[in-house]
Amino acid sequence: MMESHLSSPMVPSASPPPPPPYPSNHSPLFQALYYSTASKILNAIYAFLVVSDGAFFFFLLVGWHQPLPPSVKHWWLNLSIQVLCGLFSYPAVVNAPWILAAWRRVGDEAGVGFGAEKSREPWFHFSKSEKVTLLALKTLNVTAQYVNQWSRVAYPDYESSNAMPGLVLCNVFFAVSFVAGIG
Repeated sequence: MMESHLSSPMVPSASPPPPPPYPSNHSPLFQALYYSTASKILNAIYAFLVVSDGAFFFFLLVGWHQPLPPSVKHWWLNLSIQVLCGLFSYPAVVNAPWILAAWRRVGDEAGVGFGAEKSREPWFHFSKSEKVTLLALKTLNVTAQYVNQWSRVAYPDYESSNAMPGLVLCNVFFAVSFVAGIG
């Protein structure tokens, strides 16, 4: 006779629950940090800083502010772009190790993660050509951001960053890193 599953609700099952269909590609520590409330709060603060400083920089560029003497306006423009450059350097530094690992495993079959196990993460299901295109853009973004950060250190004030060669180094690499990051 078959027993009903309702007959003994307090008795634990003899076998553990089945494992998930795919193992996680991340350590438990990484998962705890990534999904923690503190991580979400820091990401929200980061996004707020990027958006607010980007808007401030844009408003200064188009003149949507109180009339300022040129020296004061130039000081605020320079400070704003330095802050934006620093904020954009954070993801470039954080993503660099992942990009190097992804280049190393770009030819792996679809669905296989870095640890050679099956993965549900979308990146591992792209075709090789899609991975190469995205990694090339990401590598260009990180490289251009490093050069941009260096140029902002080498040409730290408004006058030197708007005279040759600082004009080209500061502005071209900022634009390249921005456009490649969108891609």
